[in-house]
Amino acid sequence: MDKTEFIYIASISEITFIMSAIIGIVKYRDFTLGLKIFTWHLVFGSIIQIMLSVLWYLKINNLFLFHIDALEQFIMFSLLYGHL
Repeated sequence: MDKTEFIYIASISEITFIMSAIIGIVKYRDFTLGLKIFTWHLVFGSIIQIMLSVLWYLKINNLFLFHIDALEQFIMFSLLYGHL
């Protein structure tokens, strides 16, 4: 796999993640509390993913964002499973 194929695959996965967040924001009023928490996870995850991609493109170290992402996932999934 060359670099352009990798970029295309990464872009497709980012776009699907961001589209899920956008759909969640649009339908937010109709969601139960569990789905609202998951929507917040998608929104924060999309923001972190965009920041990761921008820093990668600029060739700046982005590893510190993985710590923030892990903390965000822990908090959101703890809230989600605590609600269920």
